Amino acid sequence: MISARVGVPTFRDVRYGLSVLTGSVTVPGDRRVTAWRMAGDAVYRYHEPFTTVQGEFSFGADGGQSVWGMLAGLAQILPSHPRWQVLVQTRRWLSADPHTSATTEVTAGVGRALPYLMTLRVLLRVRSPGGGSLMAQLHYYAP
Repeated sequence: MISARVGVPTFRDVRYGLSVLTGSVTVPGDRRVTAWRMAGDAVYRYHEPFTTVQGEFSFGADGGQSVWGMLAGLAQILPSHPRWQVLVQTRRWLSADPHTSATTEVTAGVGRALPYLMTLRVLLRVRSPGGGSLMAQLHYYAP
């Protein structure tokens, strides 16, 4: 799976972004399908204690079937350890296929700021219907 996000303005309290994703994903029933997504998001960062609130709307396709969804997230940088972050997100996916039920995901995890504008995240995602999965993400922030 490959994804990318372009966001502006980078160092302000309110940031907006557009993102794209393409690749193979798991859908209900533990099937793997080729998917793509486009999304628009807004992130509000509160200065102290470095809390961020995120909202996103996305659309795309899973194996040629149209899908759309919404995401809400909350992240907190730990004031005593500013390279560490805890986060939680919830996402709701809906499909144009009347035989496919809506999917709800809850993701929680930790992130660690790394050198060279990178962040490593380890996340646990629980999907209903379905089960849980452990993920690792490496984010690079281009200057």
